[in-house]
Amino acid sequence: MTTPADVSLLEATFGTLYIGSIFATILYGFTTDQAFRYFRRYWKSDGLSIQSLVLGLWIIDSFQVVLVVHMSWFYLVEGFGKLDLLERLVWSFSLEVGITVLVTFIVRAFYLMQLWILSDKNLLIVAPAFVFATAQLALGMLIAGDMLRHPTITIVSTKTFQAILATKCVTSVLADVIITLSLCYFLHFSRTGLTRTNELVNSLLIYTINRGVLAMLMEAAVMITYLAMEDNYLFAALHLMLGKLHTSSLFSLLLQRDTLRKRQSVLTTNTFSHSVAPQDPNIAHLSPPSSHDLSHDMPEFLSSEDAEHVHDCGHERDGRYQHELEKRE
Repeated sequence: MTTPADVSLLEATFGTLYIGSIFATILYGFTTDQAFRYFRRYWKSDGLSIQSLVLGLWIIDSFQVVLVVHMSWFYLVEGFGKLDLLERLVWSFSLEVGITVLVTFIVRAFYLMQLWILSDKNLLIVAPAFVFATAQLALGMLIAGDMLRHPTITIVSTKTFQAILATKCVTSVLADVIITLSLCYFLHFSRTGLTRTNELVNSLLIYTINRGVLAMLMEAAVMITYLAMEDNYLFAALHLMLGKLHTSSLFSLLLQRDTLRKRQSVLTTNTFSHSVAPQDPNIAHLSPPSSHDLSHDMPEFLSSEDAEHVHDCGHERDGRYQHELEKRE
């Protein structure tokens, strides 16, 4: 007969896991919507590498949600009233761990590539982040392999498993810290003194910080809940959502390029209007806007199309300024 203590334990373990699977499925809906909007807007304009990245991440994300559904079915339907099944680690649970760490590594590799370009191929900066990201991938795959070889819930409580999982979370946080701080540093020094460029950099800085902080908090939460709550599967529920948050953050960055482009156009128009204001009698003494090629200063978060757009905005403004100057003369 089931006792209240048994019910409470089931709620804290598989009940929590079920709630995590619901949120993971909801997040999959968001990433699917983002992928659809990307395919509709950028599929023909982006290069093959970005196209393959988005398509590959969405396919992996879809496979991961299939694993989550299978895991939930196994424990909550097939395992209903069968304690022997509830003590097993179903294969889909183990594979989900491997898929999540793979997705995390792929997304980090994308940001590492941006850091490699922004830092002018500075190996001293990129190498430590790459080492930590690779260590996180290797340790995550080791965890998934152990779960497949020893498919029992008791393995999660062993000291070896705890040490590996804690180390995996620490290396993951360290990788995000280095990537986030380094990107912020190089983005900050990408400023050119022009309002339109600075606003673009500010937007990218805010996004970079938010993404990095969210990733670090999630990894830290997985580690803390795992070590502090031995009879609770909250850490596993959070881990189900981890890969989807990384995927969604990358898709969000790729999708916000239209917004940044529109903001650039507005800023260019406003700055031009201010520079050639009719009430300024000394316009001839104003220094004309710089025609510096901003496409070389823009972070590679933007596609070449977007960098060229920023460059064209600068030349368009220079031309309108010169035209207005000639009219006044």
